[in-house]
Amino acid sequence: MVDYLVNKGADIYAKDDGDVYNVMKSAVLGKNTNIVKKVHMLLNDKAPVDLNDQTVESDGETLIMVAAAMIALRLSSIYWRKAPIQI
Repeated sequence: MVDYLVNKGADIYAKDDGDVYNVMKSAVLGKNTNIVKKVHMLLNDKAPVDLNDQTVESDGETLIMVAAAMIALRLSSIYWRKAPIQI
């Protein structure tokens, strides 16, 4: 989908750093590492994008932290679906 949109002329470069960060955060929240890699590569063509930059969010959250939280959430949902119910 990213390739299709970019090939059709979609502009992945936002007007400010906040929007660029949101593109990356959306990709991370989508949990598809191929899309994250693709968007990161495309954004890095213009200027480096630090996935562990703690200055973007006021709480210091980074894209690495978001990705780790998504993995933990996914793993816990798998565990709890398979865990036997004990009464």
